[in-house]
Formats: sequence, structure tokens, C-alpha cells
Amino acid sequence: FWLSLSEVERLLPADRFCRCHNSYYVNTACLAAMLPGEFILKSGAHIPISRSLSRHAKETFLFAGPRFGG
Repeated sequence: FWLSLSEVERLLPADRFCRCHNSYYVNTACLAAMLPGEFILKSGAHIPISRSLSRHAKETFLFAGPRFGG
């Protein structure tokens, strides 16, 4: 489809998705771990976290924590 990432971001539920890099959004239900500079998904994929979004990513990860394991 033909939407900009900022338009897509407005459509995503803010409590379920986190922008962690210029072109990356992650579903918080899929997060397994957070390392310096990256998220690890339950699938094993490594997703980069930019320095400018690291604080937001960390806050999102800590807030989403109780949903892990499901």
C-alpha cells in the first residue's frame, strides 16, 4: 500500500507497537529480550535500535514486560 511510515504509525495501536529505528516498528508482543542497540524477537530475529530512539525503546520494553511469555 502507499502510505508513509508516519501515516502507518498513526494507524498502529501505540500500546502494541514501538518504533525503534528509522524504518523499523516492532510488535511488543513479539519481544523476547533487549540488548544494547537491539531487540531480540521471540523468533530469534535481531532488530536494531537507533541511539535516538533507545530511550523510547527501553521504556516501551519495560512497560510491555508483563505481556511476555504469552
